[in-house]
Amino acid sequence: MQILRTPSGTRGIWLCSLLVLLSLLSCVKQEEYPLYRLALLEDRGLIDVSLREYVEHEKPQIRRAAATTIGRVGSTHHLYLLQRLIEDEDPSVRGEAAFACGLIKNRSAIVFLLPHLEDENQEVRTRTIEALSKIGGEDLPEKITPLLKDTSVDVRNQATLALWRLDNIKVIPDLISALDGAEGEFLYNLSYALMRLATPECFEVFEELLGNSDPEVRANAVKGFGNLKDPRALPFVFNLLQDPDQRVATETVRALGKIDDKRAVKPLLELLSRSSNENLLSEAIKVLGDLEDKRALEKVTGFLNSDSQILRGEAAVSVAKLGRGKVLEDLKELLKDESWYVRAKVAEGLREIGGKEVERVLLVMTADRDRRVQMAAIEAIGYAVTERTIDGKRGLRKLETVLLESMDFALRSLCAEALAKTKDPRYVYPLIKSYKFTPRSYYSEFKRAVISALVELATPGEVDVRIENFLLEASADSDPIVRREAHAASSKLSLQQKYDPGEFRSKLTFGRYFEVYRNPNKLLRARILTTKGEIIVELLTEYAPRTVANFIHLTNSRFYDGLTFHRVVPNFVIQGGCPRGDGWGGPGYTIREEINGLEFERGTIGMATSGKDTGGSQFFICHSRQPHLDGRYTAFGRVISGMEVVHEITVGDVIEKVEILTSRF
Repeated sequence: MQILRTPSGTRGIWLCSLLVLLSLLSCVKQEEYPLYRLALLEDRGLIDVSLREYVEHEKPQIRRAAATTIGRVGSTHHLYLLQRLIEDEDPSVRGEAAFACGLIKNRSAIVFLLPHLEDENQEVRTRTIEALSKIGGEDLPEKITPLLKDTSVDVRNQATLALWRLDNIKVIPDLISALDGAEGEFLYNLSYALMRLATPECFEVFEELLGNSDPEVRANAVKGFGNLKDPRALPFVFNLLQDPDQRVATETVRALGKIDDKRAVKPLLELLSRSSNENLLSEAIKVLGDLEDKRALEKVTGFLNSDSQILRGEAAVSVAKLGRGKVLEDLKELLKDESWYVRAKVAEGLREIGGKEVERVLLVMTADRDRRVQMAAIEAIGYAVTERTIDGKRGLRKLETVLLESMDFALRSLCAEALAKTKDPRYVYPLIKSYKFTPRSYYSEFKRAVISALVELATPGEVDVRIENFLLEASADSDPIVRREAHAASSKLSLQQKYDPGEFRSKLTFGRYFEVYRNPNKLLRARILTTKGEIIVELLTEYAPRTVANFIHLTNSRFYDGLTFHRVVPNFVIQGGCPRGDGWGGPGYTIREEINGLEFERGTIGMATSGKDTGGSQFFICHSRQPHLDGRYTAFGRVISGMEVVHEITVGDVIEKVEILTSRF
């Protein structure tokens, strides 16, 4: 568009551009055009658009894509089209229509979903079960429970996960009965559902499952004991501290923390003496701190001198909990540590101690040379004020100053969050002021943080007129993500605000859409070279073409080279791709989600987000199966080699280089 407005010498450029576009169009098959148009409509939010031509298209691929688009946008206005698509002659279209209903989560879809529990196609049945469980309803368990005995293992698997999602403990006896003869994935899903629903009647089941040959089933069983918080489980749980699979041992340590019995101190101390696994040791140190038994103080203090920054950092927090004021000087000494991670953990530990000296030290830390330490100090001040471990007068003044004056959006966001927890209405004005003096192009995270803070300060039914007027203004923000947040806030406070989601500004240009959909390369791979070794991943263009295209774009521009894995949660995920190294950064833009039917299994790669359509560059890799992530994040790849490296990654490990091995983009 800028070329058209150039005052002179542009006619030839315009004609050349037109010829280039026409040549692109000539390279694309006519039947593929609807895919591009649907992608653009998805970005624009389907505003005042009829999808009838796509729903009635002769190609099943297009009808299926139309269902996907409706679901991802969350358009309740187009549910009637999904009702039509779920009766489609093509089972892949029916299945995608059911999946889309699960994304929208509108109860009016239940009536036309229920008949498809008996669909002739198994994929349609499983998608219908999944959709119904996401929509929810007290009457649904009785519809789905009989499917635990279905002849199709896929149907049984999805029924099991659905009964967990419906969160009704009355189904537990049926889940336990289904264990008889169960094996493989069905057994895993049953153990997972029982772990999530955990009631006392599951005790003997968990005891039996601890001896299963599948480590993920054992991990679910020990997590189940942790959720029960029953000290009677200790003898069984102790045995798994020596499990050969580190995932099981990690969950065992966490379970001991949840059971919260000081008899766990001795075996945990023994674990510190014999294990060399960094992630496992950090979990054990953390739990020993949570148990607050002084017998652990000497052993844990020894890790303050560890060569590992992870262990020094976790030890700093636990030593603070175990020693309180007696270890204050030791913690202050750690502020000289070269590792930002350790200094940030010191802030986390100091908030547990409290007092005037702690407040003074935390204020000094807000000027640390590393922004990540500053953030930890601000979070610590907010926590300490809320928990009343410090007086907070000087701390709150500092938070207000940073909110209004800092140039860093993450620091300001943390200040907004901390001030909101005070429940003090005097912070309404500075919060609104900080928003209004924010550049138009500023990160939406800060604007969203201010909106959330004001909602927390508001009193439902008696909303401050300043907050009401502010939300009206925010609902017209140039950023659709901010507008959506303002609308949600208004709804929560029972305010009637006009909401126009508008068009999502995608990084992918119109020409880029052609490239994405013209090259569905299913064998696309990438190499992630880290300080711990090499990880080879397969990129799943068929399921998330735009997310993959974005990953390739960032990779080819060397965006990832030199970044770190800033987040590691053992037996859950490793996460990297943040240019700031603190989890708040991105490439300077966001992309739309591409929620799909892929399951988050061991090695699945997903796009990290802080809300709908907020992804950019950060990605995570699963250590193990994570059913609760299914249908909530964009899965766009899987590890095909190097999972042993994934398990060795710790916070701060470097992504030395990422490169695409095969690509036609």
